Amino acid sequence: MAKVQQRIQFKKGTHSAEIKGGVARGTVNTYLIKAKKGQKMKIEIQSLEKNAVFNIIDPNTKTIVKESKAWSGELSETGDYEIAVGTERGGASYNMSVSIK
Repeated sequence: MAKVQQRIQFKKGTHSAEIKGGVARGTVNTYLIKAKKGQKMKIEIQSLEKNAVFNIIDPNTKTIVKESKAWSGELSETGDYEIAVGTERGGASYNMSVSIK
């Protein structure tokens, strides 16, 4: 499975980012984001085809969210979280919003 990896960094003074991308069937786009234990993370993904989904993997490589379109929760670890974007079927172009407070 092909992997594209990118680090998400918020602009100075902000706590969220918008990511636009595209993913082909059978591939995954991977994003890394640094966060601290106790912070709240919120992720939403939208695609025209309504088939883009994401997994979230914590710094200990434990999957905490699988094939979701929206998630928010308190983080249990400090470190790099991986957001892996794929599709339920076919390819997808997507807009994903990520915020950490």
